[in-house]
Amino acid sequence: MIESIMIAELAFLRNSFQLMLLLLFQLGENRYAIDTADVVEIVPMVLLTKIPAAPDHIAGVFNYHSSIVPVIDLSQLIRGTPCQTCYSTRIVIVNAAIVNAAIVSSVAADDRFDRHAAQPLGLMAERVTETVKADANRLESAQKVSQVSYLGEPFLDEQGMIQQVHWRHFVLEAQQAVLFTNGEN
Repeated sequence: MIESIMIAELAFLRNSFQLMLLLLFQLGENRYAIDTADVVEIVPMVLLTKIPAAPDHIAGVFNYHSSIVPVIDLSQLIRGTPCQTCYSTRIVIVNAAIVNAAIVSSVAADDRFDRHAAQPLGLMAERVTETVKADANRLESAQKVSQVSYLGEPFLDEQGMIQQVHWRHFVLEAQQAVLFTNGEN
């Protein structure tokens, strides 16, 4: 009887605490995090090719495993200043599915196009050096402090506040800038 109660309590605890692994980075003195569930790889800074007339936060594109990958400068987007080039500045590669209906309809005739295939997207950030675990239920119930769609719920750890970044909110802009290709150079 006691064992069945303990098993039930453990099951309840397991279900009530769903841990998320978040990748931390810093922009200036502020700490931010993105969910690692969609992170494919973290690569060192590489030489980027600038895109004429692209918004300032689109840092450029680079060749990633024979795909042209757009890179969003998170510091430029959030703070208005470009990422500093230092040893801990990284490009975080995430999976970004094409969701823009205009792009889908314009390439639907192309047999090589798969609208459900993920496309790599680079997120440039400073001081990408560690991860932290956070309770997903607690993050979902946290109060949002910013009206900016890509800035999510803040939370605390031993070192202070961390602002969650929902990178999917700015993927559409990168797609509309026609930065994604069909994986060709």
